[in-house]
Amino acid sequence: MNVSKSAVDSYVWRSLLWGREIPEKGMRWQVGNGSEIKIYKDNWIPSSVSLKIISLQTLGLEATVDSLISVSGGWDIATLKRNFSKEEIDGILRIPVGFRHAKDSLIWDFENNGCFSVRSGYWVGRDLACSRDMASNSGELSNWWKVLWRMKLPMKIKLFIWKACNDWIPSMANLTRRKIRVDDICPICKKENETTIHALWECKNLKFVRQKWVPRNIDVTRRYSNFLELMTNVASKLSFEHLDLLCTIFWRVWYIRKLGVFEKGKTDCNEVIWWSRNYLDLFNSANEKKKDINQSQRTASDTGWRPPMLGLLKANCDAVVDPEKQRIDSIGNMLNEMNGVIVLNTHKWANQAAYGLAKYDLLIDEDRFWMEEAPNSVSHIIMADMPI
Repeated sequence: MNVSKSAVDSYVWRSLLWGREIPEKGMRWQVGNGSEIKIYKDNWIPSSVSLKIISLQTLGLEATVDSLISVSGGWDIATLKRNFSKEEIDGILRIPVGFRHAKDSLIWDFENNGCFSVRSGYWVGRDLACSRDMASNSGELSNWWKVLWRMKLPMKIKLFIWKACNDWIPSMANLTRRKIRVDDICPICKKENETTIHALWECKNLKFVRQKWVPRNIDVTRRYSNFLELMTNVASKLSFEHLDLLCTIFWRVWYIRKLGVFEKGKTDCNEVIWWSRNYLDLFNSANEKKKDINQSQRTASDTGWRPPMLGLLKANCDAVVDPEKQRIDSIGNMLNEMNGVIVLNTHKWANQAAYGLAKYDLLIDEDRFWMEEAPNSVSHIIMADMPI
């Protein structure tokens, strides 16, 4: 399986080498004790369109599935929640475990009995050929991936677009291919199969969205073979701002579609476009606010302590070095905002109250707490810091 190609290979040999990708795409591991299955490298998630874990590699590239199984024999829920997305966790929890002496085994994912068939192998090969032809005919493909990861969008939207380009989102057509018993007809238009490109672009229910927003240099009547072909085509014709908005619209369309809000062919295109624009404005504003916070912290030594800005909480902490007890000096403050927690460093003279408390701690041997008041050693500092 690791034989490489060469320029002098015959057509038959090149065909055989190409064909080896079919079992690589369609085979997956059936979990036994999990000791032979690589968490990030191998196919092992049966309910996932990609069969793989696509979350960030936080457990190490060579980590195996048995590290996710608790001593009692079930899945380690705490470990799953720390390292994987909700979609991946749901797929993992559907896999039965607890058979410590059972061996891991490879099966063919596209048949219920786990055995390879020419019929299902043909469809897998057809998908591979389609992707290969598009990649070889489009010199813009590699540029598109670079553009995608550099876009100023939330990571969840970029990951969604990446999965859609790889045809990994759970459309009805993809679920049917995975032997999940659903009707692959689009539940909105009820005329065509719900493929990725149909759900996000070609469905007649999205006609008004396309006509109202898409720039004139994009041919909205063109038929694309898949979503990746669409994105590589439009990426070279749109500005970065328009491309950000387009990807956000795709993400919003999929979210609404899965909620079942698109009903009876009636879509509020103004709501989709307005919501996407507003979401991007809020996201960009939040990024600018974080830049302002970082800039203000860099000048903290000149300005001293300041009350938190509107909508923020500030907690100051400090420590004092004691050579006898070998304490470590650490100075920092934490800002908590709506979208998360930011931990920053500041200078001692912008943190005098916490510094005074740290020195006071050296004089006592027990824990003490104050609420709505402060010890005499720092009360004058707090009063001086308060705005008039």
